[in-house]
Amino acid sequence: MSNPSAARNWIARALTLKLNDSDYNRFLAARFALARNFDEFLRDAPRKVSLSAIDGDPEPISPNDSELRRFLNHKAFDQDSVTLWNTQIPLTKWLAAAQGKTLPKNLRTDLARTGWVKSAVANRPDDARAFLELWRQLHPTAAQPALAYLSSPNGFTAAQILLHNPGFSPLLLGGFGRLTKPNARAIFRDNWWCPLAKPEQPLKVPAYLPPPDLLVTKRAASHFIPTEIVSYAKAHPDDPAIPELLARSLDVAHYSSCQVPTDPTPTRQAFELLKLRYPNTKWAKQTKYWY
Repeated sequence: MSNPSAARNWIARALTLKLNDSDYNRFLAARFALARNFDEFLRDAPRKVSLSAIDGDPEPISPNDSELRRFLNHKAFDQDSVTLWNTQIPLTKWLAAAQGKTLPKNLRTDLARTGWVKSAVANRPDDARAFLELWRQLHPTAAQPALAYLSSPNGFTAAQILLHNPGFSPLLLGGFGRLTKPNARAIFRDNWWCPLAKPEQPLKVPAYLPPPDLLVTKRAASHFIPTEIVSYAKAHPDDPAIPELLARSLDVAHYSSCQVPTDPTPTRQAFELLKLRYPNTKWAKQTKYWY
């Protein structure tokens, strides 16, 4: 663009007009692409949630829809910022954004929750506890299932929490996000997380963003969760919770949206350990396959 300063001024004036949500979001996206620093990134990343249509459906969405009602008057990240959050932005920026006041509370809560998962999976307990404490401040009820990590900040505790909450992920989602409750399995396999897909085109990274410090999203839930549970089971074979945990860890690969596990070894190891060491438990008897 030959004159980005003039473009920013023109967009700023356009945003003062009476616009429908879709047009308002388009102008924000245009200004977002011209951001000069992280503060401007945060200012323009949130977009209005439009209930006018989904996927080209000409019929408006009823504001009385029980699943979508909670999005009224909310802001959401769009794909332009989500891609950068998931691939380029270091944890220090995640935490600063979640602690600050620029973003609306629901998006700060999303950052705190996702930052906790990202840090816990990467075995960075200090970062994970900072995100979890902030998450608890922002939304105590939503953070409740993860609070056991504060007293036992290790991979096994994280794996147990993530096993029972298939909606928790180290990846931010744009738009409506995942509609199913975090502790429930979605019927269309929107469960746990898959490795981040390689972009089809090279990503244009703004010069104001520092290099990323953490890319745990190359590791799927179907690798992390059974790996941690198998490791714990080998060290604590007499723990009565182990057979159930091993059996349930197989659900991660089976019910996730990943078409093929990136590495099936942990899932197979969990199955073999369940069958060999705990053959007489109900969990071993009712578990027929590892895939």
